[in-house]
Amino acid sequence: MTPAVRAQVLSEFGLDKPLDQQYVLYLANLTHGNVGLSFFYRQPFWSIIGDRLLNSVRSDYFCFVQLGQALTAAAEKLAVDGLIVLAQQGRTV
Repeated sequence: MTPAVRAQVLSEFGLDKPLDQQYVLYLANLTHGNVGLSFFYRQPFWSIIGDRLLNSVRSDYFCFVQLGQALTAAAEKLAVDGLIVLAQQGRTV
């Protein structure tokens, strides 16, 4: 990396400023929801994460619904089996 390219990258990401100024700028941007640019894609973080996050939430929701249905079916089976055992013993609930 040439010194000119290095200087450009440092300037682009604000790394040429003193550390205390970088921190204050980071906190100010964070309060506005700006968490910066991706080093790899050179795009805002939220534009990259947004679609992926939405897909993750959708798939997680689907998995939780399926898990809930499976647990409900298992609980119903246990409850019915328990009632059958009680009825066989001549007891009621």
